[in-house]
Amino acid sequence: MDKRTHVLALLVLIILVGSVFGQDNTNTTQIFHWAAGHCENVAVNDNYVYFNDDSAVVIAAISDPSSPEEVGRIMIPGGSIQKIVYSNSHLCGVRPIRFI
Repeated sequence: MDKRTHVLALLVLIILVGSVFGQDNTNTTQIFHWAAGHCENVAVNDNYVYFNDDSAVVIAAISDPSSPEEVGRIMIPGGSIQKIVYSNSHLCGVRPIRFI
């Protein structure tokens, strides 16, 4: 990933999570808060961010990071995604394995 993608991924993470544990937030400015629920997994590609919100993978346009816009939602029956990866034009999600 190039430097721009890394910076954008960090910015989105700060935007979505709101704060980073253990960091002094005097040098951090929150520019937006996503109110849909909690988020653990984030993938970024160009001007889009993909993240889970407990029951779905949300796709948001972030061309204006101060005003992200939801452009899609993929419902996840039966639970959340453990990891989200965007690679080679494919979005992949991994669910936890349950042993019975």
